[in-house]
Amino acid sequence: MRGAHHQFARTKEGRKVLVRPTKYNVGDEVLLRNNSGKVLGYGSAFETNFIGPYRIHAIFDKGAYKLSTIPKEGKRAGVLKNPVNWSRLRKFVPQGDDEFFDPDINVLGGLE
Repeated sequence: MRGAHHQFARTKEGRKVLVRPTKYNVGDEVLLRNNSGKVLGYGSAFETNFIGPYRIHAIFDKGAYKLSTIPKEGKRAGVLKNPVNWSRLRKFVPQGDDEFFDPDINVLGGLE
């Protein structure tokens, strides 16, 4: 069965089915995967994996996004030159806005 799936993926109709839907909308804030040092194998263990945040500026077909920087004090927003694939993006959650963290729950519960 595995061979049939791969043959289907090689056809034009198969590629249309296998393209994933868009995960982000225009205006969403995302982080971009940092692949700067890993291409040559010289990446550091202490290097950040994601950089940003960036804002989604435009959406192209097949999961490509155009990103723009977020304006800060004294700097204006700019649009990145090349589009980025969805696999290099991750949704940005501001620090302190974690939906899974509840400060009222005592995790240690009696183990102290």
